[in-house]
Amino acid sequence: MAVVILLVGPTGSGRSSFVKAITGREDVGVGDVRPCTLKCATYDVEIGGGKFILIDTPGFGSSVPTNLGVLKSISEEMSNLRLRKLKVNASIFFHRITDGRMTGTVAQNLDTFKKMCGDGFFPQVAFATTHWDIVGPNGQPRYDSIHAELKRKHMNLGSGAVNSAVHKFKNDWESAVRLLKHCETVKNPSVEMLFATELESKGWGPKAAQKTTAGRAEVKRKSAGGGSCQIL
Repeated sequence: MAVVILLVGPTGSGRSSFVKAITGREDVGVGDVRPCTLKCATYDVEIGGGKFILIDTPGFGSSVPTNLGVLKSISEEMSNLRLRKLKVNASIFFHRITDGRMTGTVAQNLDTFKKMCGDGFFPQVAFATTHWDIVGPNGQPRYDSIHAELKRKHMNLGSGAVNSAVHKFKNDWESAVRLLKHCETVKNPSVEMLFATELESKGWGPKAAQKTTAGRAEVKRKSAGGGSCQIL
């Protein structure tokens, strides 16, 4: 059975570049600070006899869609998986190494992702630092240091869980395959992402996403900032 991998991260963090690198498809939209992926898109991949389904999600931290809109899109895709008797087996969170340390909005996005996963799913999570292809030789030591710090501080999911693996995605096929193979190794069919189990308990309706732990956190954050909490 195929390994289903959810690709998550801020807009422009390299999710679509990862899909393009692994599939070789030229029709995959690759953005910068503007989102190219507005709804979830799925890609079937076969590597060395292993089958994978990649779910490219809209980026966090954008105004269209909002983070709540991203959660709604993911919930719709998870509902489709459920009809096919499939579920998310692993997830990769993408972070631009050129953004440096995780602060502000990026840290909030990571917090939302953690709330989507739940403690039990953390061992099935991988982190990918990206944009290494634009780091020149002079900047390599600095960004290697940031990568090590991210691995030690920000990407330790805590709560006594096994630390998630942190990989460098260098915008090439080889580093993309290493990430896929890692996900294949850590998949645990008996453990599901908290977001999916909460959606199941809330009936998979159009408003179910904002009633999950991750959704409620986004509603609270939007309310505190005076923004609208409506899912788009």
